[in-house]
Amino acid sequence: MLALKRLTENAELIEFAPDEGKVRVSCTYAAAEVVCELADLKDSWLNFRQAVLTELSGTYPRLAANPVLAELRL
Repeated sequence: MLALKRLTENAELIEFAPDEGKVRVSCTYAAAEVVCELADLKDSWLNFRQAVLTELSGTYPRLAANPVLAELRL
């Protein structure tokens, strides 16, 4: 079972609340929230992660040789 997740780097908060195959995403800095299928969120995250890692590797070529980066690409 998935549990409530809260992400933060400062006083603001992003919250992911799973509920029966869906996830409600909200934050403290906006009134809007979204509900999406868990599978859609997972697919979007995987695509986003790959895009970020590809961009970072292109910008910092030495980073591409880092074994930790290879682990993140899993």
